[in-house]
Amino acid sequence: MAEPAITITLATWNGMRWLPACLESVAAQTLDDFELLLLDDASTDDTPGYLAQVAAGDDRIRLR
Repeated sequence: MAEPAITITLATWNGMRWLPACLESVAAQTLDDFELLLLDDASTDDTPGYLAQVAAGDDRIRLR
């Protein structure tokens, strides 16, 4: 598998309020040759579960 053209890094902590719109915006870009690296800083809201669900549904997304 070839490396993606770009890597987008998103660090978050308790960001559930903003994540759906943020990730929809990334997905709506015209360039689809990217990877999205999601970094959660020990969130205590629904962020970890949401990010895991999103990452499981798209091979371009990695959760760390």
